[in-house]
Amino acid sequence: LEPESLERRWRLVHEKRPLIHCITNFVSMDLMANVLLAAGASPAMVHSLDEVEDFMKLASGLLINMGTLSSDWLASKKLAAKQAVALGK
Repeated sequence: LEPESLERRWRLVHEKRPLIHCITNFVSMDLMANVLLAAGASPAMVHSLDEVEDFMKLASGLLINMGTLSSDWLASKKLAAKQAVALGK
C-alpha cells in the first residue's frame, strides 16, 4: 500500500470508529484490543458460538487470530468468518 492510502485508511478508522468482532486467544487478546483502540476502533472479544452469528451482524469487521487453536473456539471462528463473508464485511 502507498503511504497516502495508509494515511487515508487510518483517518477513516478514526472517523468511523468501527466495531471490530475479535476472536483471538487469551495470550494476544489484550494486545489486539489495545492496538484496535489505539487505531480508533472499538474491539469486542466475542467468541461464544451462541453469540458470533448475531454479533457479526452488528460489527463492521472481523479479526481472527488463528494461533493457539482451541477446538471450542474453532467452530466460532468458522461461523464468524462465514457470516462476515455473507454480509460482505
